Amino acid sequence: MTGMKEKVAYPQEEGMGALDRGRRRYALKDFPGAMEAFTEAVRISSGHMLMTALDHRAATYEKLDQLRNAVRDSRKMIELMPSKAKGYLRCGKVLQLMKNQDLALKMYERGLEKVKIGADDERMKLQEVFSRLQSKQAPQKLLDPLTKLPVELLGMILQELDMSDLVKCLCLSKSWQRVLESSNKLWTYLDTTTAKRLISQESLRAYFKRSAYTVDRARISVRPENKGGFDQKKLMFLTKTCKQLRELSVEGHGILGDSLIKAAPYAKNLQSIKLIRNCKIPLGSAVAFLESNRAALKEVVFTAVQIGHHPSPIVWPCPSFELVKTLHLQAYVESSQKPIMRLDEIVVSFPNVESVALVGWEAANQGLVDLTPWQYLRTLDLRDMGLTLLPLFPAEIESITISKNKRMVRPQLDPEAESHQKFSMLTTFDCEETEMTHAAVASVITPAIDARNLKILRMGTIAVERAPGSDITEHYPPSETLEELGLGNLDLDEASALMIIRQYPNVTKIDLSWSKITGVAVRQLVERGVKILNVCGCSKISPDAIQFARSKCVVVDWQLPTMARSRGFRDAFA
Repeated sequence: MTGMKEKVAYPQEEGMGALDRGRRRYALKDFPGAMEAFTEAVRISSGHMLMTALDHRAATYEKLDQLRNAVRDSRKMIELMPSKAKGYLRCGKVLQLMKNQDLALKMYERGLEKVKIGADDERMKLQEVFSRLQSKQAPQKLLDPLTKLPVELLGMILQELDMSDLVKCLCLSKSWQRVLESSNKLWTYLDTTTAKRLISQESLRAYFKRSAYTVDRARISVRPENKGGFDQKKLMFLTKTCKQLRELSVEGHGILGDSLIKAAPYAKNLQSIKLIRNCKIPLGSAVAFLESNRAALKEVVFTAVQIGHHPSPIVWPCPSFELVKTLHLQAYVESSQKPIMRLDEIVVSFPNVESVALVGWEAANQGLVDLTPWQYLRTLDLRDMGLTLLPLFPAEIESITISKNKRMVRPQLDPEAESHQKFSMLTTFDCEETEMTHAAVASVITPAIDARNLKILRMGTIAVERAPGSDITEHYPPSETLEELGLGNLDLDEASALMIIRQYPNVTKIDLSWSKITGVAVRQLVERGVKILNVCGCSKISPDAIQFARSKCVVVDWQLPTMARSRGFRDAFA
């Protein structure tokens, strides 16, 4: 018949299904033929196949400029599978072609509400086209990174924000709220220390929900509750709700006792507990908490263990804490008598520690303490423990702090025991305010200097035994690795102090407080490359020398001595 367009024949399509025929014709730009094939596919298909057929037919309607029909098919797709992004994407695209940008934006937004996170791979594309159209519809003076940055990079940036900033970002827009609330990993760290207002339990519940209840680290404050602090009820809610909690850090001026003990049984996976910055815990509560959570604890840091009158040695729970790697117990003494701690029992109770700090307890009258069973120990701090003899340390120890043990000396050992006290791995040795002599210090640090490992040496206010005319440097082998040197309050003249310092050409931090040095020494030290200098109480240094040092970008701590502060070497041991 004349006047009618002849139907194109495709002999190659023999045996092909309706969808495949439609795709082939679409690729050949035979859109009427593709429409016929896709219409047949719509008629005979169901489920996902029907969804695909409708999508293809809507795309073909677009090519034929039959946009109303395309909208109709896209809405059928949404009715068929409202939880899939494909229908919203197609409908929004067609609406944009129809110049109906506002309706397209609403369609994309509706799709983001209906399609759950992780339920459809195309949801990310839906988010992108929504954000892109939104930025076009409402251009702003400030660039919204949500519309420009890749999702991965945006996630990396958001992970650097603290809790208060993340909460503020929730209020920027619905898009920001949607992105933040869909990223569970952003909410696994709870930090309330910057909160300026009361944190309600409902706010905590919402926070935990955003994390999918996977909060594994928490840093909280025990400030008064009207200033954002945590109370017992909230701490209990935290441990009950967040079963994956591994690290808990509590700080602030306050006492944490019964509330921690009551919350402890619910924190079965807790590996690290830290009570820091004046947060106190009664001794009994500390012992009870350790006993309750021994199954998982690896790190214990109590910087203010509150002690009343406790004349007898502290008894630690048995059996031992095999998993603990870090132990920090600092006494907060409220009476004139310090609590007694037996170091030999601590060694047995915590056999596998790698880092130990025991500060402010009383370990006197125990004789020579053997710490060599701590075979994994690398860092040790025994400040102000009343020790009179330098303990025996494991050979591979890396950091030793024994300052403020004012009667401590190095014991005489038999040759065999002496051979095992060679610390070649030592990087830090701090023996300030002890009775250690220069010769005793040298015997400890020489193996580490020979191995080029020693970096920090602090020996201020130690005993100086020196024959007249002798060379004090004979006790200190030279080292190019030493970076910090403490010689504060030593009974040394300027020449002797400089002789010791010359042994260490790369030292950049020096403490010469309450010494006899003058401005001449200050200038020499600046010229040698010293960057941090403590010369408090040095009355022979002029302001000009201090000004010269600071003009060379040296950090100088300097205060003129007063009658109230002035003290001699032996005053430290009074």
